[in-house]
Amino acid sequence: MAITPSFKRVALDDLSLSTITHRAADSFEVELDDWSQFHQALAKLESIDREADTAALGSTKWLFRGHADSEWPIISTLERFNPSIDTLEEYYAYAYRPRYGIESATGQQWNIRPPHEFAEEFGQAAVVLTGFNTQPDEYAYLVYLRHHGFPSPLLDWTRSPYVAAFFAYSRAYEQRQERVAVFAYLEATGRGKATSPASPTIYSFGPYTRTAPRHYIQQAEYTLCLRKRSGEGRHGICSHMEAFASRDAIQDVLVKFTLPRSEWRRALGYLDQHNMNAHTLYGSVDRLMETVAVREMLLNAD
Repeated sequence: MAITPSFKRVALDDLSLSTITHRAADSFEVELDDWSQFHQALAKLESIDREADTAALGSTKWLFRGHADSEWPIISTLERFNPSIDTLEEYYAYAYRPRYGIESATGQQWNIRPPHEFAEEFGQAAVVLTGFNTQPDEYAYLVYLRHHGFPSPLLDWTRSPYVAAFFAYSRAYEQRQERVAVFAYLEATGRGKATSPASPTIYSFGPYTRTAPRHYIQQAEYTLCLRKRSGEGRHGICSHMEAFASRDAIQDVLVKFTLPRSEWRRALGYLDQHNMNAHTLYGSVDRLMETVAVREMLLNAD
């Protein structure tokens, strides 16, 4: 059975750098009463940034992810679709196979290695990120697949807490769960990121890649959780939840803010006023129709 993290309940007023780094195995849950408290929660995170002195100590910035149900775990689309694909090298082979059909349909081309070369060279890379930097188009290709619905071990985040809030609330008017969630993730709190190849390790990939336009519109970044298999040169795909459950106190901080689903009208109204809706975040005509329907029939209804 997979290990999952325990969430320690903390009050919003008690959220601080010392709180989130005092114990190795804790992730944290903050229950917010209404949408207005979400802004206060973000101010708390900014305060933690200042306390950690991100500029001087090299700490990372918060990343965010929205869930329509606060009880949903953090899992990748690959984990939901086919959890039997065990390694990154195996996944890459599956992703590589439809390459020519995808290039023919989209008019785009990617300079990527065939699976046997990828597996050999990636297995020899001293650092996971170096394995992708050898051929940057491979990261771009996997991100492109992820954005267009191909199951992926890449877990998507956004640098914008309000984009995450939109994803949490975007369909809340047709749901019945009591609370939604916005997760905040901080990879390191001031001393850099320590990695352990033999343990589930979360690797964070930066935002800079040539891929789908919505990647930049949504301010997206991605993480990948891997464990190097001893003696095989292969990288096992792991659950992010397993890594959070065994995290070090000063890195891989996870805070879950939960909000009442019933606040969807206030949340979506605020976000739409700030030009954050399905159309602006996806850019398709279908999403435009969704946006105007929500705006006219729900948000502006008499």
